[in-house]
Amino acid sequence: MSRIAHRGKTMPRADFARLWNDHAITLAEIGALLDISPQAVRFRAMARDLPPRSRYPRQPFHAIKPEQEAEFASMWAHGVGRYAMADYFRTNTPRIGLTAQRLGLPKRTLTRWNKITLEQWRAIEAQKRMAEVAEKEQRAAKRIWHHAA
Repeated sequence: MSRIAHRGKTMPRADFARLWNDHAITLAEIGALLDISPQAVRFRAMARDLPPRSRYPRQPFHAIKPEQEAEFASMWAHGVGRYAMADYFRTNTPRIGLTAQRLGLPKRTLTRWNKITLEQWRAIEAQKRMAEVAEKEQRAAKRIWHHAA
């Protein structure tokens, strides 16, 4: 008894190339449209000699925008892992290292024992903000009591 392979729907090369090059559409969505798996979508692209699809599309200049640099530096200083930072900033891990170099941040050696997660970094940042608010309130209370006395 022979098994017939499920090959999904066919599509002209131009239409497939348009979908392949549109990074707003995921491989899973293309696969659902053609009734095949995301891996089969990649195989079809290779068979059609289309260029590899990057995981994160390139952005002009630096993936980390100038308004994100303070946040990046804080993550770097606290020891957030490169992969977590790359996912957060939607870029690749080499770009994280290059951005750190560009900003003049010190080199660091992270292991699985001394790096922190994004959730831990967010908790640290929240503690800092709460401490700043508490300090402002204490100063305001001291001024009020000083003027009342």
